[in-house]
Amino acid sequence: MGALANWTREGFIGRVIATVSSFMPSPPEGVPAATECGVEEVVRERLGAYAADVRVERRSVVMIHPSVDAMLEFQRRSNGPCIAASMVLGDRAPELAAALREVIIELNRARDGWARVEAEYLLVTAR
Repeated sequence: MGALANWTREGFIGRVIATVSSFMPSPPEGVPAATECGVEEVVRERLGAYAADVRVERRSVVMIHPSVDAMLEFQRRSNGPCIAASMVLGDRAPELAAALREVIIELNRARDGWARVEAEYLLVTAR
């Protein structure tokens, strides 16, 4: 049995990946998007020929920070794609930061000055 945890496109990390990707050059043709593994149909299609049983369950991780800016700074310091994009973008890095801040604001469920977002993922088990 094997298990995978894949970020969904709709969840926070999927939205961060899409935002970062929108600032970067397009990948070569045929290279799948990083978030495709967070699409149930894609997972079933890719694993179906190799597993007798594929189970998919939607779950989420709640991420909490003292403010939107603290969450943004955490992503900029800790999220690999954000770090790499900021290094490549140079003078455009503040544009990326502003776009990521908007994603956090949009998905923020806290109403007390804190930032609380749910990062949805697929828990995939295959036998």
